[in-house]
Amino acid sequence: MAKYEIAESITGRNEGGYANDKKDFGKETYAGISRRFWPNAEIWPYVDAAKKLIGYDGHLDPSSTIKEKMNKALRTPMMSKIISVFYKRNFWNINYLDLINDQQIANTIYDFSVNKGEDYAAAMMQESVNELVKWKVLVVDGDLGVKSITQINKMNPVTLHALYNKKREAYYREQGVGSQAKWLNGWLKRLKPYKK
Repeated sequence: MAKYEIAESITGRNEGGYANDKKDFGKETYAGISRRFWPNAEIWPYVDAAKKLIGYDGHLDPSSTIKEKMNKALRTPMMSKIISVFYKRNFWNINYLDLINDQQIANTIYDFSVNKGEDYAAAMMQESVNELVKWKVLVVDGDLGVKSITQINKMNPVTLHALYNKKREAYYREQGVGSQAKWLNGWLKRLKPYKK
């Protein structure tokens, strides 16, 4: 069975510190958690307190000095725990990833869930399974329930991982244009090869 702590350590390296980039669809973000998409996340009172502490008014595109001060103020054991619990609840548990037999399959679903959303990541996995078995064995509904997890566990993990990451890459390349092009290389670095 897959372990959250392993996936968290890999994905955590992909998620940055404080940002408030006007070109980022998520706008104000800390540790990969966007205020726009997660306005009620437990981190925001602490982020707001840090802004007040350093005298930052929250304007877009803060200087590197302000980001550095924000990150220093927010890097605490308590904040790390809050972030870990948030990610486990919203991106790991919701898709029952601990029931997946192959750690690397769980890792890539989790990473894409964090980056794009748990329902989109789950739907892409369901599409990948259907494509490999050559018929629609799973309903593509973005919900990794018992039937989806059972079918994922029956698949060759190397083949499934390769197809899923091929689909992720295509998605990133499609999205990484125009104002979003500056994030394309970072998104592509998230794609990890399967290690035998």
